[in-house]
Amino acid sequence: MKKKRLLYSILAVSSILSLASCSIVNGLQDYLNPTTSSSSNNKANSNKTKTTTTSVETTTISSPIETTTDNITTTIETTTNNVTTSSNTTTEVVSTTESIDESNFTMVQLNVSNIVENKALKNPILNTYYYQDSIIPYVSLNDFINVMDGYITASSVKVTKNGNLYAYTKTTSDNEVVTITINPSTNEITLNNFPTYIDALGNTNTYNITDKMVKATKEYIQSPETQVINLSNYNMEIFEIDGMAILPEAVANILFASPLYYNLYYTGSGYVFDSSVATTQEKALFSNVTLDESIELRQYSYDTLALIIDNFFGLNNYKGITSAYDILEKYKDSLLSLSSTTNIEATLNVLYYELDDGHTGVSSYSYNSSSNKDYKYNTNVNRSNISSTYNELYTYYKASQTSSFNPFNRKTSSLYKASGDTALVSLDSFELTGDSSSQTTDTFYMLTNALEAIGDNYSNVVINLGLNGGGSIASMIETIGLLTDEDIVIYTYNEHTKALIKYTYQVDCDLDGDFTDNDSYASSYDFYVLSSGYTYSAANEFVNLCNEYGYAKVLGQTSGGGACVVLPTMLPDGTSFQTSGSISLANYDKENNKLEIIDGGITVTNNISYKYFYDASYLNSYIASL
Repeated sequence: MKKKRLLYSILAVSSILSLASCSIVNGLQDYLNPTTSSSSNNKANSNKTKTTTTSVETTTISSPIETTTDNITTTIETTTNNVTTSSNTTTEVVSTTESIDESNFTMVQLNVSNIVENKALKNPILNTYYYQDSIIPYVSLNDFINVMDGYITASSVKVTKNGNLYAYTKTTSDNEVVTITINPSTNEITLNNFPTYIDALGNTNTYNITDKMVKATKEYIQSPETQVINLSNYNMEIFEIDGMAILPEAVANILFASPLYYNLYYTGSGYVFDSSVATTQEKALFSNVTLDESIELRQYSYDTLALIIDNFFGLNNYKGITSAYDILEKYKDSLLSLSSTTNIEATLNVLYYELDDGHTGVSSYSYNSSSNKDYKYNTNVNRSNISSTYNELYTYYKASQTSSFNPFNRKTSSLYKASGDTALVSLDSFELTGDSSSQTTDTFYMLTNALEAIGDNYSNVVINLGLNGGGSIASMIETIGLLTDEDIVIYTYNEHTKALIKYTYQVDCDLDGDFTDNDSYASSYDFYVLSSGYTYSAANEFVNLCNEYGYAKVLGQTSGGGACVVLPTMLPDGTSFQTSGSISLANYDKENNKLEIIDGGITVTNNISYKYFYDASYLNSYIASL
């Protein structure tokens, strides 16, 4: 029963210890030297009162500002009740410009160096604004979206201005209207169903798969609430410049790059655009950074970290975190220290000990000090239980190598071990490549090929997820489709919007276009799943679904947990890290209206010691005794 399918791309729920994954192009373009003009000292007064006049001094672009790309062209003149919009724009301006009296801004054009493989930025220049002598870069979302064009569908974003409000609206393929609203007067960013907005920009939704193999439906059990972020709470402001709202670049990055698994790194003299959490900083960034360590930069990073934890970390309620600053305050002096080592130690303490989340970890330290690249992790900063589980299982994994079964070279060995009535297959990650002949990369085909080889020689199939730290949720859904002909139901919950969503998936394993023809292996085998304390993220959900719906009997040890979609992001000082994002996998009891976040793992009652995880003979006897 050979099965074929087409490849589709997906954002992965990352493996627990695979904290950094990105594409690298050797070599980096030189940054465009910034062109600046001297700033005038003509503040109207010392108060930060919002008024209706703003001027920008620059030698590179004069007012009115014109932003041109292949998809968006906008010309906005800042004259009262007289706004000109180009004929081919998607932008509609319907009101006057409101500004602040602190008009001492300088604007420069900075180059964006793209080190993402196989794709060029259409608009590699980002207009960047500075107030007085501040090092903090500000950008307009209009410009930021234009820079991201090609990686997002920039032309589909409708920009409107109504009074003090700037709205960035996107209509989904399901005709759902989602909006990000910017209010300079109140320093507020309003997110209307933010995850759906990000998905609609062009990213393939992790949970809304439309590939030919998988058919999905989406149902809101609880509709999303509006999420409001007040930047004043984080010592940040939104300004207006010539009919555009400008905000700190780090905030724009969190809104439009990080959720799409990209980051735009500001180096002081330009930007570097990279995928996911950057691992190329040592090669591409350290030698180009002109951003010196300073108290201002430390404070900016401190406040940005608080903003991320409060508004984008997905486990605040689950972990009882009421305020990010309550956590940061304990480490404030160290986080603000100009000592690189002191600052790094404090950052690790916050991310590893305070958040205490398996999806949270640092990929690369602050790049603004070259000494940071030589810093080594404090050996005390780790999750010893996870590490010890991995090390123990890996020892047994290595010992399982035989002449016919080599887990380190599966291209030339059998995909399974067997004894009696039982075949044992190990899946150490959930990966999606679309290679139907692969024994090592695409998990769906790895299991498919193993089951084809097992044939009718064995009645029990044990799927060992002991060393599976997660991976692509899409791959997991496809793979579990091999175990059942039933609909696959997954619930997600967003603690920031309170949205509870039910996704129902059907898997067409043989790609014949019929989703109801029972083409799984459910009737061919009795399936069992081995779970360990290292079984995490997408693998944790695999165990959860088997436990909830009976696709397979779960054996082993309580799984490691991991419920959230990963958010790879960064701080203004260049610290790259990832953490659990807003969307959590959950179980929902409709009858009792009970919601359970599965971050703590799935309890296993049929306990098996780790030393037997690769022992097919023992597993065969154990199953016979059940």
